[in-house]
Amino acid sequence: MTPLSLAENDLLQPRETKLLCLIKFGEEQHLKSLADGKLRCRHLEYYKAEENRGKVFYDQHEGLAGFYQARQISIHFTPKNQPPVIINADNGLVGQVPVSLNLKKPAFCMYAIHTGEWTNRKFTESEFEDFKSYLQVTKKMEGGYKNKHVWVITDGLEFNSRLGKACKAQNIGLQGDLVRYIDGDFHGTVPQKISGFVKTNEFSHEREYRYVFDAAHDLPDPFVLEVGSLKDISTIIPVEDFKNSWSIQFSE
Repeated sequence: MTPLSLAENDLLQPRETKLLCLIKFGEEQHLKSLADGKLRCRHLEYYKAEENRGKVFYDQHEGLAGFYQARQISIHFTPKNQPPVIINADNGLVGQVPVSLNLKKPAFCMYAIHTGEWTNRKFTESEFEDFKSYLQVTKKMEGGYKNKHVWVITDGLEFNSRLGKACKAQNIGLQGDLVRYIDGDFHGTVPQKISGFVKTNEFSHEREYRYVFDAAHDLPDPFVLEVGSLKDISTIIPVEDFKNSWSIQFSE
């Protein structure tokens, strides 16, 4: 087995962050169905389908399996009765080479409010407003769902417990984690353990927490997981109301 590079190992390191809240943007009617306990999911390959180009969730590299720098790649081939050909950065190979998989696994995607880069960091009083600002929904995410609603999970532990129980009852595997975002300098393969949980930093504004489902048999697309009513641990409000009323307070 080929040893992982430093960049690949970094992807596997535990995230140092505190998850504060999970929310879901969308049409009010769809969010009401979620609150009723019908979690509608699409296969990850759906989010890269050409038919969805231009939509807020479209990602042509969804299911990222590797991201390679052209300067660290050389392509070799030998045409019949001709000398070998080598293509590399010296003769025209430029930029990055992303490789993605068509993952036929349903995913349920949410926006995570978490402490991120501020976790375990000592900051001054003057930086406190910056910290609170970081916890706000990102402007790009907010703009993509203008005039929509947001579904807010008010008890994350209970939400995860109900998902787990529903999956166990149906013999469905469940993996939940924050998505990791890589920058343009990354070079390497995405470890299989976190396949489906890595995206380019073009999408870092999504601050996504993702649940991916798997089973011994193929799950349909779309896939609906019935978990029972979630109205007691969630609420639905307009995005603007959430934006204008959201605040974080600390006890003395």
